[in-house]
Amino acid sequence: MPLEIERKYLVNEEKWLSVAKPEGIHYSQGYILNDPQKTVRVRVTDKKCFITIKGATTGATRAEYEYAIPRKDAEELLNNFCAAKVEKMRYSLIFKNKLWEVDEFLGKNEGLIIAEIELKEEDEIFVAPSWMEKEITGDARYYNANLAQNPYQNWKPDTSGVSSGKLPWKILNDISDLMEAGMNCYLHKTTFEVVSVPDENRFPQTDWEDEDRQWKEEMDKVFGNPDYMEIGKMESSDSFEIMEDFAMSLPESATKIHLMTALEGHKPFRNFNHQIHNAEKTEKEQWFRFRRERDIEWIKEQLEGRV
Repeated sequence: MPLEIERKYLVNEEKWLSVAKPEGIHYSQGYILNDPQKTVRVRVTDKKCFITIKGATTGATRAEYEYAIPRKDAEELLNNFCAAKVEKMRYSLIFKNKLWEVDEFLGKNEGLIIAEIELKEEDEIFVAPSWMEKEITGDARYYNANLAQNPYQNWKPDTSGVSSGKLPWKILNDISDLMEAGMNCYLHKTTFEVVSVPDENRFPQTDWEDEDRQWKEEMDKVFGNPDYMEIGKMESSDSFEIMEDFAMSLPESATKIHLMTALEGHKPFRNFNHQIHNAEKTEKEQWFRFRRERDIEWIKEQLEGRV
């Protein structure tokens, strides 16, 4: 009997984004049969299609039978016989001589990233990558078959004792993106919904008196609503400090000299950005990562004790 020995782990999204990875493969899969003792799965990718029968999981081991099937058959089974489906992008990469398969889930499971590793023995020793978080091998909630029926986004968030440090990184990153684009952001205290509207100072042409304006619904939702909190904007002095810290963190180089000179002169923000624009690609990327990390730290500070 063919056996699958597989361990699963949650992935740290922030660290995973910085990993060099191959092109992902889109997976669409559904379940003809799904009960605790056995599942029958149909999977469709760009290149291959499979039908898979899996037995009950014991520890990290279970029986598995998988067969390639024609695309036409797979698509008909997926569309006509599978009530519950899962969509995801899969990335396969080698780390310390072990194959890891990392799934970024889509649709109603967006925000969930799971890494899997197949082993020869349940107690086999391997080196864990830095982006791997807690093990979820025995947690049935994370089985693909169960995610198809009870998607990740439907899980009720546990808001007891939540701090800004426990907010999903994707939410913090989205807020940072919106604020960088000149938006004012509001966060719901329990659902973590983010509502954004244009900053009047950045977009003075916005007609805020127009009853049919594009942003009226969003403003009505958050204005005077105690369930939403506004996230404060960073002062110019704080932004200047971030630029200065970045320049100081660089090794001695022409770029470091140019950035320090820009900050010491007239119109430091404009001149700093000009120098970054003309820097090497790796230095630009280094700046954007540095700035994003500091922006997220700032957002966390604004939210600490309020959620």
